[in-house]
Amino acid sequence: MSVETSTQLRATTLFCDDLRLEIGGKLSAMGIYQGIMALPADEILLPKLVAWTAIELPKAWSGGRVQVRLLDRDQLLTEAQFDTSDLPPDGQHIVLNVPLTAMPFSAKVGMVLHVTISAPGLNHRSGDLRIVAQDAA
Repeated sequence: MSVETSTQLRATTLFCDDLRLEIGGKLSAMGIYQGIMALPADEILLPKLVAWTAIELPKAWSGGRVQVRLLDRDQLLTEAQFDTSDLPPDGQHIVLNVPLTAMPFSAKVGMVLHVTISAPGLNHRSGDLRIVAQDAA
């Protein structure tokens, strides 16, 4: 999990195996990775990998298109785009919950995953999820 704050944007990214919607609207994250995914082989096909990113855009931000991307170094794995022009602010921020899902996900030793957020005047890069050999972890 990574938490990074700037004067204009706050975002938290959690890498996990799955997100489940619970009764009452709660989200439960299953199989949370803490910066490292250790594999027993060089490559494993996982049913799913989720990079859940909670984004807080400042209320004063003029809005527009927000792009959220899951990358392995510079290689795009999946992305989502949102037009926030019509979203009402939640208190002092516009809040987006973005679960980027790679399904299935081919995890390979040596991958370095991260999430980027781009919007007019705003940029963010999450911390990394490093995929390593189990005996190296």
